[in-house]
Amino acid sequence: MYKPTMKPSWSWAPCLKRAAVASLLTGALMGGSVLVGCSSVHEDGEVAPAVVANDEQVDTTAEEAAKDDTTYDTFEQVAAAFDAQALDLDYSNRDTDPSYDEASATRISLSGTSATVEGEGAQANGSSITISAEGTYVVSGELTDGQLLVEAPEDAKVQIVLDGATLHNETGPALYVKQADKCFVTLADGSTNELTDGTEYVLEDDSDEPSAALFARADLTLNGAGSLKVQGAYDNGIYTKDDLVITSGTYEVAAVGDALRGRDCVKIADGTFDLVAGGDGIKSNKDTKPTQGFVSIDGGEITIDAEDDGIQGKTYVRIAGGQLTINSADDAIHSDLEGVVSGGEMTIDAGDDAFHAETKLVIDEGEVDIVNCVEGYEAQEVIVNGGTSYITASDDAINAAVADLSDDESATDAATPTDPGAAGAGAGAGMPEPGADPGAAGGSGAPEPPSGEAPADMAEPPTGEAPAAPTDGGGRGGFGGRGDMGGGMGQSSEDCLLQINGGTLVIDAGGDGVDSNGNLEINGGTVLVNGPGDGANSALDYEFSATVSGGTVLMVGAAGMGESFTGGTQPFMSVMTNGQAGQTVSVVDAQGNVLVSLDAVKSFGQVLASTPEMTEGATYSVVVGDTTTEATASTTPSQTGGMGGMGGPGGGRGGMGRGM
Repeated sequence: MYKPTMKPSWSWAPCLKRAAVASLLTGALMGGSVLVGCSSVHEDGEVAPAVVANDEQVDTTAEEAAKDDTTYDTFEQVAAAFDAQALDLDYSNRDTDPSYDEASATRISLSGTSATVEGEGAQANGSSITISAEGTYVVSGELTDGQLLVEAPEDAKVQIVLDGATLHNETGPALYVKQADKCFVTLADGSTNELTDGTEYVLEDDSDEPSAALFARADLTLNGAGSLKVQGAYDNGIYTKDDLVITSGTYEVAAVGDALRGRDCVKIADGTFDLVAGGDGIKSNKDTKPTQGFVSIDGGEITIDAEDDGIQGKTYVRIAGGQLTINSADDAIHSDLEGVVSGGEMTIDAGDDAFHAETKLVIDEGEVDIVNCVEGYEAQEVIVNGGTSYITASDDAINAAVADLSDDESATDAATPTDPGAAGAGAGAGMPEPGADPGAAGGSGAPEPPSGEAPADMAEPPTGEAPAAPTDGGGRGGFGGRGDMGGGMGQSSEDCLLQINGGTLVIDAGGDGVDSNGNLEINGGTVLVNGPGDGANSALDYEFSATVSGGTVLMVGAAGMGESFTGGTQPFMSVMTNGQAGQTVSVVDAQGNVLVSLDAVKSFGQVLASTPEMTEGATYSVVVGDTTTEATASTTPSQTGGMGGMGGPGGGRGGMGRGM
């Protein structure tokens, strides 16, 4: 027999959370990928990157797009032309191969304020060393105040092998790639290398450049099995005006500006990174071409501590793999257009949003632990197809808000939401307890209740496969939303869409739990929400419609502004019942089967639930401690208990809604 019991607060420990949801994910309705040949094509149309045959050969579509020299005057024009499938996300064989011919390489030996050169293509003049030809150059020793300069023909490919090299330049970049087609910086196996600069630079032609300890005006690739420490005392750590590609190596970068920056793009295949930045941790800022200005991460262990954004891409940010730990004063991940999470593991502590994309954010796969943020996922369209996301937010956990494509950053800054309540903020709130089974995290798409035991008069829950995914998106209509109290500042639009098709979402929100300034759809997955304890927000919020046509949903929150679904093809129920933090909330059918449950982390007055096991017109019970409240499940709002939405700042329709 199963009996709901009170449990201590959930733990945020990532390993425990992964264990807690392991069985919950079994048979869940998850968004996946479809394999076509050797490429992985995701539901959002993204093509996974691959290693191509040589440095010149790339995907045909991406190559044609990349060679398009069309530039645009405004970012709105860039946004209109943007297509994620046209981006060059690939790595060449030479990007990933750090090997070199040591016998034919030119050797550069550094010694204090001078250097010696053995071989062709480089010249030393006191503490200045210039590489002027294509080739491979092995650099070792220490340069106390000087510069290694690459000024080769525009079509030259230069490989610099750092093999125990330490370079410092008091008035400019320690390593400066001024001209070349492409420069490969290879870290020799087992080597330790360092590049540092001073706090004042001698700039070129009244410009603000160069501006990094490693500065390049050509495509720049870093690879190898050694380590590189970079100190950007003047501004940036590593910065190229073209593509920045990193495929291996260990990097420790500290900069008063950005740690890693590639103006055209940043692509990371693998490596270990410890990034400390007074600006952004990783950044790409090209804003005149729709095929550039993106950040793409396929692997690596990346730790970022940034005083601005952790990762920023002007057009696109893609996280497809790796282990990322981000601590940022502003957004952890920010894109001025689109973003996608299609793999990897992330732990995020953000001063503002965890992942903010203006136009579209897709969560396909991966595990995301957002231990602290103002808002979790935010974009005009937020599409969740899979993955596992734990979100603790001081404001809205997920928010579909009107996009702002203007170049005026002050408009965004002025609209930064404030914390409507301390509940839900900080690490440690709202997560499964150590060793708890998946129901302690709030429920499962499978029939077995994760919360433990049901009252003695309840039958043991059945086991079996998760139900098939629904195909009907559900209808609109019904009762209007209350409007938005957080991000979006009252703006609403039919273009705003929050759609959940699969995956697992475990939410603890100080503002709205799931919020759309337009329409909201739940078609699959598992959605478990501890909403706000204050009456100014609600677990579910929307402007026009909210439908449920699949998935397992359990939301608890304040009753004052509580809302229910407007329709869909799967029955739902809304019950007004009071509960306190620490109490288990269970939804039980007439035979005593626990369909879904969660542990409340704050007081609440409304419970909203929907599961594939519910049938039209059947009666179900909501059990909170010793209190049982019955309600009828239906796809028609008027047949459920609860309240309609209240008109508010977002322009919600009507005043108090009819009783549901």
